[in-house]
Amino acid sequence: MSYDSLAMEPPGALSQEGYDRGPDIVAFRFTAAHWARLAALAALYVLAGKLGLHFAFVHASATAVWPPTGIALAAFLLFGSRVWPAVAVGAFLVNVTTAGSVATSLGVAAGNTLEGLLSAWLVNRFAHGRYAFERAQDIFAFVVAVVPGALVSATMGVASLALGGYALWAGSGPIWATWGLGDITGALIVAPPLLLWAESSYSPGSPSMGRCRGSARLPSPQRTRS
Repeated sequence: MSYDSLAMEPPGALSQEGYDRGPDIVAFRFTAAHWARLAALAALYVLAGKLGLHFAFVHASATAVWPPTGIALAAFLLFGSRVWPAVAVGAFLVNVTTAGSVATSLGVAAGNTLEGLLSAWLVNRFAHGRYAFERAQDIFAFVVAVVPGALVSATMGVASLALGGYALWAGSGPIWATWGLGDITGALIVAPPLLLWAESSYSPGSPSMGRCRGSARLPSPQRTRS
């Protein structure tokens, strides 16, 4: 394509070549950004998991504070369910390098991933999603919404360990209780500040948004009130 042919096009027009290549370029950029986000999320999950396991006393895989639950919940609320592979991989790596086998680690990772998806769905359904901390009733709904997912994770995790011979069925009660409590604690301690930070960082007038002036912006998500 010559310079003259470009100059003859009206302002804002997109040549056929540019039109043909444009979607591919946008798709590549989106894919690269998406995979980078997944890698960063998985790494953060592993680091937070190793930190949380320092508080494991009842069992090597059960801790009273599990920060990755809050990280996963915030990620699902901010980026949607498409980040589930990062949560699954992060949970698997934490567990397979701590205690258990590949099979038990897969079971635990499945429980952790389902927990995040279920909790995010409940928060979106009953607590206005990522904006849950703008009203008192939504804060209460957020607290309640994270409980079912924690119970799912604890049940699947303890069952996987017991079936694999890494925990006794007779002593699974304290492990299950510690596991569930740790997930609830992690969700309530870690997710809220992450969501509030994300909201303040991308709200109008914030420094991060100020740096984006003059560039294209995506429309802000619509918030509905019942």
